[in-house]
Amino acid sequence: MPEDSVPESDIPKQASRPSRSRSTTVKRILNRSFELPRIQREGFTPPSQGHWTKLPHEFIWVLAEEGKRVAIVILEVFRQTVGYVGDGPDGRREWAAVSSGHFARKGFMDQGDAARALTRAVKAGYLIRRRRGRTWEYQVRWRTPDTCS
Repeated sequence: MPEDSVPESDIPKQASRPSRSRSTTVKRILNRSFELPRIQREGFTPPSQGHWTKLPHEFIWVLAEEGKRVAIVILEVFRQTVGYVGDGPDGRREWAAVSSGHFARKGFMDQGDAARALTRAVKAGYLIRRRRGRTWEYQVRWRTPDTCS
């Protein structure tokens, strides 16, 4: 071996960025370590003190019968639409620009699981999706007045 060459085993490997799924896992652990104990200790924020999201009574069936990830993506669309003032018919937002990356950044699930859950929610008829530029927006699929009973 020539004097100026270094054995490959002595070359330090370049540090790699943590994987997205690892950062999602870390965020979930932090949420579990901080947010859940705070809620258990102090309770939920009352409507008069912060954002509040009204949910339809039927949502309990989604929680009971669908997978956790599908329920999370539907709930987040509720939060991002009816949970905020907007220019929709009832003075609330109609569309939410959420992506699979949104769920990973929040620490709810990794991007692949979020993409599958969003697709399932749309195919099952819980959400409506539309193209907005290079991204997708989602809306809760509401019953029409003539089908409400």
